[in-house]
Amino acid sequence: MWNSCVSKVLSPSQPPNAVMVIAENNYFFSSKDRYEYLKTIVLMADLTVLLIMAGSAIGGRSGMFIAFIFAAEINFASYWFSDKIVLKMYRAQ
Repeated sequence: MWNSCVSKVLSPSQPPNAVMVIAENNYFFSSKDRYEYLKTIVLMADLTVLLIMAGSAIGGRSGMFIAFIFAAEINFASYWFSDKIVLKMYRAQ
């Protein structure tokens, strides 16, 4: 299978380039995966905007800045520790 994929993209004298093969065959990102990534990005952006608006209502400009920093920290922690968060949610051992 690998050889047939590579032969479509590259000439036989060139070494295989995984990026070209993945781009042609789209193994890793189906349309459903793209939709799920888009939903996650939109949700995180909405929650960030909501926190910034709440910070603005509470503390004006400085409250917005503090809320933005807090939202960035939450987004980073959610991304970085997402595997551990899900395993703890399901009480996996």
